[in-house]
Amino acid sequence: MNGLIRTSGKALVALSTGGLLGFTALTGTGTAEDRPPAAATPPAATTPSAGPRTYGKGATAEQALKAEIARRGPGAAAAPLVCYRAHVATKGWQESVCHGEPTGTIGRGLAIEAVNVAVTGVGRFCAKAHIRDLDWQEKRCSNGQGSVYVGTEGQNRPMEAFYLELTDNWADTVWGQAHVQDYDWMPVREAPNNITIGMTGAGKRLEAIRLAVYR
Repeated sequence: MNGLIRTSGKALVALSTGGLLGFTALTGTGTAEDRPPAAATPPAATTPSAGPRTYGKGATAEQALKAEIARRGPGAAAAPLVCYRAHVATKGWQESVCHGEPTGTIGRGLAIEAVNVAVTGVGRFCAKAHIRDLDWQEKRCSNGQGSVYVGTEGQNRPMEAFYLELTDNWADTVWGQAHVQDYDWMPVREAPNNITIGMTGAGKRLEAIRLAVYR
């Protein structure tokens, strides 16, 4: 797999290019207690959900996205929607969530080390991770039919920032928020095409994130 790093038999996922200047604020499975509380209200989804959630523990971001599209009904596949999950230090992959729900942990001093993200209704999308001591990693992209993984796994390297881009798409808006070590929830970042959330240049770990894409 292109861009895949392996350490101690574990696959590492990476993403990125570029860099941020100096001290820059950018803005498995876990249990319910591990999931942080919402800090800001996400924008209304382009297609509202209906019925009980059918994905849960162990579901990848791509599997969660497919289940959420089915849950939202006709037209949902063409509408922008993002699902994602975080790999947390010592805890592994957390439960997949969608549209503004938080993933990660708060108050436990644990870093997000990798993120798995899937987006539909926007065409091609890319993501990348800023990793402590490694800077921005190479971008990883999908044509909208799958998911991407960014960050590392099994290297004990905290993520410090996360970037999401809707390639060549300026009609839809990306929304996100990061919970950063010692800083609590950072201000919401919201813009057409792309956002970066988190902080670089300060050695502060990313602990939880929330994402949304809407039209």
